[in-house]
Amino acid sequence: MVVQQPQLVPSFTALQNALCGKLGSWSLLRSVRAIAAPSREERESAFAALDAVGLANKANVRADELSGGQQQRVAIARVLVQDPDVVLADEPFSALDPGLTEAIARLLFGVAAQKRTLIAALHDVEVTLAHCQRIEA
Repeated sequence: MVVQQPQLVPSFTALQNALCGKLGSWSLLRSVRAIAAPSREERESAFAALDAVGLANKANVRADELSGGQQQRVAIARVLVQDPDVVLADEPFSALDPGLTEAIARLLFGVAAQKRTLIAALHDVEVTLAHCQRIEA
């Protein structure tokens, strides 16, 4: 999964956008059903991902009503729902303030520590040095 400029569905809620992380593993019929009326398990998974990025209180807010930083965090929640083996992240903290950057960095690098691969393009030297095991210039 690639995390970059958030490509959210503007008319979907944050919860529905987080659920979109599973679209690649679902059939068309299940995708439509899950977005329209997600099961309890699907809602809980997406809600937990939104909670992890600090947006549980925005679960029912449309993506086009969220700030740029909130949209970026919804995109990261979508990655958490997808649960990929490899995450490619292009400036995943660019729209976040310093406090949120640190929290989301801990989250993403914590996910990577769970036997996943995280490849990230970062321009914030402090965040890079604090969290990355291997740095290529």
